[in-house]
Amino acid sequence: MNGSLANGLNEGHLNAPPTKIAFDRSISAYSERDVQCGFWVCRGPFWQRLASKKLYVLLFGLMGCILNSTTSYFYGTLTTVEKSIQISSRTVGIITAGSDLSFVLASLFLSYYASNRRKPLWIAMGIVSMALSCFVNALPHFLFSKAQAELEQNLGNLTKGADNLCREDRLSPDCSLDVGDIRPQIVLFFGSFLSGIGTSLYFTLGLTYLDDNVRKEKVPFLSSLAAFGRRMGPLVGFSLASLCLKYFVHVGVDPGYNQSDPRWIGAWWMGWLALGSTLIIIAPFFASFPKVLPRTAERISLSRQASRASGTSTAEEDVETNRKVSFSDMLVTVRRLVTNKAYVFNNVASIFYFFGYMPYFLFQAKYIEIQYRLTPSQANMITGSTSLVFSALGILIAGMVIQKLRVSSRQLAGWNVITSILSAALIVGYAWFGCSALNNADIVANSQDASCSLGCNCEFVKYAPICGSDGQTYLSPCHAGCRDSLKDPTGTTVGDTAFV
Repeated sequence: MNGSLANGLNEGHLNAPPTKIAFDRSISAYSERDVQCGFWVCRGPFWQRLASKKLYVLLFGLMGCILNSTTSYFYGTLTTVEKSIQISSRTVGIITAGSDLSFVLASLFLSYYASNRRKPLWIAMGIVSMALSCFVNALPHFLFSKAQAELEQNLGNLTKGADNLCREDRLSPDCSLDVGDIRPQIVLFFGSFLSGIGTSLYFTLGLTYLDDNVRKEKVPFLSSLAAFGRRMGPLVGFSLASLCLKYFVHVGVDPGYNQSDPRWIGAWWMGWLALGSTLIIIAPFFASFPKVLPRTAERISLSRQASRASGTSTAEEDVETNRKVSFSDMLVTVRRLVTNKAYVFNNVASIFYFFGYMPYFLFQAKYIEIQYRLTPSQANMITGSTSLVFSALGILIAGMVIQKLRVSSRQLAGWNVITSILSAALIVGYAWFGCSALNNADIVANSQDASCSLGCNCEFVKYAPICGSDGQTYLSPCHAGCRDSLKDPTGTTVGDTAFV
């Protein structure tokens, strides 16, 4: 009988549902403040509802979209900015280098030291930095509007005076300073520098926070959703540029010509105000996220509690959460990474890829605008729409191939090599495409080879195409060798014309 009773007790014990371990906050891996949502006076039950991984993924993807929008908007308004504040493409390259410089510095120091702190708060500070960058980029219009007004007057009167004529006493380009005022260029460089800081914090800490608070099997899917949001950025940025450039740079002023006129300068500054304001609105929502989401904190704490109960916990595990990083730790981490061959070669490949791809992406809208004789608004709309469609197709096809074939890491590396070669070949193929009826090459060749313009110093003369007496088209009256202008009987200048 005792045996039957024992068997019954054992069967009852085996059939009973597993007992849930009670959550003991005394040995929790995180404090109450670590899982509390909100900041400053914005705390309470309402804000605590925002501590959700779904909301974070939504905001993270939205932020990525706006981030890429700022980059695309800058590239989309590039030709207009160059014309507005009179800067060269070489200077634009230096300005964009400011973002790369701050990105590297922030990734090395800020991102590392913020890795063990409240990441969303640091991401929010990065968003504020990007918002300030947008406002700074719009400053040249407001600070140097007088200079812009004078430029508009000059552009509207290209045939006035002898500026476009052949002048042997014109200052040689070797002896002259660069075109444009240096002050707006410094402002734009500072704006680019601020943008790099925010971009670094967004990517390095944002992805880490997502990985830390989501189960490993869900990370790829949620990361792809966030990546989809980022892919929408070029469409939004180029579309915004297309919209803003339809308006004249000085709102409310009628210049007397439309956007198809080469003298037209669109309102390139308007989009920066819209993007900066949007970033300011998003920043508090990021700052309200806790150091760790409540469910993640409970899962980690229960795991630690179970480890203690089984006697498998270690001292290192107990102090890992509150461990402070130091400069020596960063050196150890860097040393470990540089000895990883796969990591090093992958980064070297990325350097060469972006070294070739970034100039294409930077001047893509400008190239389409000039080569196909489109307005800046039209060029940006085409660039944005094609970027979205083919980027989405690329991600979709790559995802299907990887999922269906279940390729290895070595095969993925080979896939990257093949696609990179095809991409480079297609970009080089742009040299054979263009509008034959409006080919710039003939104009440039005529202008450069013309013996009549020798000694005229036409390198910095404004673009003003003119037909010479020989039936050829030249970049300007100076390139055609014009030394005088003709006037009609009323005394009005009808053009800088002369026989070559």
